[in-house]
Amino acid sequence: MKPIKICLFCGSRSGSNYQWSSMADELGKKIGNINGEVVYGGGRWGLMGDIAEASIKSGSKVTGVITHDLLKIESSSENLDKLFTVDSMTERKSKMIEMADIFLVLPGGIGTLDELFDVWTTRQLKQHKKPIILLNYDNYFEHLISFAKKAVAEGFMTNKHKDLLKIVKTVDEAIFEILEHQNNKSYKLE
Repeated sequence: MKPIKICLFCGSRSGSNYQWSSMADELGKKIGNINGEVVYGGGRWGLMGDIAEASIKSGSKVTGVITHDLLKIESSSENLDKLFTVDSMTERKSKMIEMADIFLVLPGGIGTLDELFDVWTTRQLKQHKKPIILLNYDNYFEHLISFAKKAVAEGFMTNKHKDLLKIVKTVDEAIFEILEHQNNKSYKLE
């Protein structure tokens, strides 16, 4: 079976609690264990760097996509299988989206939210059929989930569009969803 390409959207910072790096390390190891391939923002720092390094150590192929400007500020891992350097954040997202089979969104800041909303909106508009998994580890995204429910209640979003996000709470649940998609390539839009 062809390896699934998992696009990770997450922080370029590690957060204020050790649990985030621990979760990232666990996830990277488990991605390696399922022979998943990682597509991510290319940086060495933060959760994204932690997951990339753990995935590499576990035998995964890892591809980074970074802008020329970011590469001047932060270094990329030396162990990447491929590194694409692009001109803009828009080009970076487009390249990552194009390469991915599935999206996994973890804790992060403004950039992570931008990436999430981009793939969520384009999924709603049927520009792709790729699943989006939101890892609500330690309830990090609880307020965002509440916002989505409020948007439905107020008539600004449909349940169908809210439910385009598959919300999970643990690394094991995220891995299960990735494997489900890999085994069922006909993931349908409703």
